[in-house]
Amino acid sequence: MKENNVELALVMPVYNEQEIIQRAVTEWIALLEQLNINYEFHIYDDGSEDRTPQILKEMASVNPKIIPHFDPKTGYGPALIRGCRDNAAAKWIFLTDSSNDADPKSFGRMWGMRRSYYFIVGKRKRTLSVKHFTLSLFSSILIKMLYGRGLSDVNSPCRLMLCDVFRETFQKLPDDTFAPNVIISGEACRRQIAMHELKIDSYHAKPGSGHYLKDLSLKTVWRVLYETIRFRIKNF
Repeated sequence: MKENNVELALVMPVYNEQEIIQRAVTEWIALLEQLNINYEFHIYDDGSEDRTPQILKEMASVNPKIIPHFDPKTGYGPALIRGCRDNAAAKWIFLTDSSNDADPKSFGRMWGMRRSYYFIVGKRKRTLSVKHFTLSLFSSILIKMLYGRGLSDVNSPCRLMLCDVFRETFQKLPDDTFAPNVIISGEACRRQIAMHELKIDSYHAKPGSGHYLKDLSLKTVWRVLYETIRFRIKNF
């Protein structure tokens, strides 16, 4: 893997986010510049059918640190995995989503804790729906059962990870994993790495049709549980 000197790669999967993407990216850029971080902002457009690609191209033409990637639609999980693998040569990866469910200002506190922890997860103060809460609850219980240690918000989309610690996990994840954040949390628990959950402020995301705002079905919940159990058995 080619080494680079990027201190932080911020990875954000997006899909049909024309109403909110410019605000989300602008707020993140302002914060990263204020913190004086050597960063790249990698945005993975998962086959958007609205003006999201055009907006991203316009923003990238002004700021070379904004790096959009355009792929056919495969889903949030696969887009997130591509982002982690593509940027695993950076020192740190931070995952977030375009709904800004986590206030970017919370990142400053997380970044300040990086010398003490290898894995810092943003613990959300709210959930988007009963189905999201159900997924988070069952996933947390499952991780505790499978790995003997758990997090209260194992599927949080807001997480800071030291690449040296997680690079192998990124490669092991099946390409079509629906909720890779759950498995990544489990692997962090299994390896007993230094981790911390930090309560973060949340936005009330603007209604839209992006990945994170889609309703979950019970079938989806069972899929996440199955994929997590399968991964644990194969990597026991």
